Amino acid sequence: MDYERLKKQLKSDEGYRSNVYEDSLGQSTIGYGHRVLSTDDIPIFSDGGFDGQDIDKEAKIFFNQLLDKDMAIAIQDAKSLIGEDHPPEILEGFSNMAFQLGKTKLSKFEKTIEFIKNNNYMEASIEMLDSDWASKKQAYNRANRISRLFQKVKKIYDPKDNHANAIDSTNPDYDARLDGLGMDERNPLYREERKV
Repeated sequence: MDYERLKKQLKSDEGYRSNVYEDSLGQSTIGYGHRVLSTDDIPIFSDGGFDGQDIDKEAKIFFNQLLDKDMAIAIQDAKSLIGEDHPPEILEGFSNMAFQLGKTKLSKFEKTIEFIKNNNYMEASIEMLDSDWASKKQAYNRANRISRLFQKVKKIYDPKDNHANAIDSTNPDYDARLDGLGMDERNPLYREERKV
C-alpha cells in the first residue's frame, strides 16, 4: 500500500480546517476530517502560536500528526474486515472508506466485504456504489473514484503472484452495469456538480 498516496488522497477528500466545524453528519470535526472526541487533547491555536512559532505552520504539523494516527486506525480497521492479502489499490481504497465511515458503518457493507474477501473486485466495485453512502453528495465523487480503482484491478488476484502490475487499465472484465452508476450525464448529482 502506498501510504503517502493514501494520505494525499485523504487530504484532498477531507479538506483542512484548523477550527472545529460540524461535518455533514453534525459531528464536531477538525483538521483533515478528524472527529473530535471528548478524550482528545487538541490545543487551541491562537494568533500568537506556541513559543512564537508561526501558528499556521504549527497547526498543520499537529494536524498532519493527527491524520497519521487516524490513518493508522483506518488501515487497521480495513484490514480487520477484509484481510491483508489484496492488491495495494484495494487496501488503499477500502482504507479510505474506513477513514470516512468508521469500522462500524463500513462493516455493514457485507456484500462488498464478501466480494473483496473472494478477490472479486469488479463485483465489489458495483456493490459499493449500490449504497446510501455512494449516493450522498458529500461522498459521491469519492465513492466513484474508489469504485473505478477497484475496477482496474484484475478480476482474479492471486496474492502469491508477486507481479508488480496488479492494475490492468484495459480490463476485459469491465462491467457495463457500472455505466448507470458512474459519473455521467444520467446521474443527477453529476449534473448538479457540473453546474458549480
